[in-house]
Amino acid sequence: MKVIQVGMGGMGNAWLNAVTASPNVTYAGFVEVNDAIAEAQAGKYGLDGGVIFQTLTEALDRVEADGVINVTPPQFHKAVSVAALEA
Repeated sequence: MKVIQVGMGGMGNAWLNAVTASPNVTYAGFVEVNDAIAEAQAGKYGLDGGVIFQTLTEALDRVEADGVINVTPPQFHKAVSVAALEA
């Protein structure tokens, strides 16, 4: 299964640990609005910078994914979830 993770900071770090440890799930892309967090996590996990996007719309347009992991702050959950479901 290929997924896009939205949010790489805070709880996103826990999801990065869990997903990278799973043999059944791989990352198709990431969405992170904070460049410093994106760069730090990309370095820590050896992620390809070409798969880190600023918006979910951009990620959905550029990569194939089976699902979205929404690890955004609560006030952003609805918008991200609706965008993922409508894709």
